[in-house]
Amino acid sequence: MNSYRSEEIEQIIAWFESHSDNLPATAHLAKGETIVDVSKFVARCINIARSQGQNATFARQIAYLFDLKAQIETAK
Repeated sequence: MNSYRSEEIEQIIAWFESHSDNLPATAHLAKGETIVDVSKFVARCINIARSQGQNATFARQIAYLFDLKAQIETAK
């Protein structure tokens, strides 16, 4: 995926903002991808999504938000 639509970005940001009190402390997204401070990581990815959402260079950082959301929802 080259970039995300504004609606997708706003939806994922809204989801994380509404779940910010229930985020895990750490997460393992894939082999070799460990997030040691989920809150900080999410905040940084949200900043990137807001400022660079249409820039394909940053698509992976935005995709992390979708990956992390899926993992959190699966763990419930």
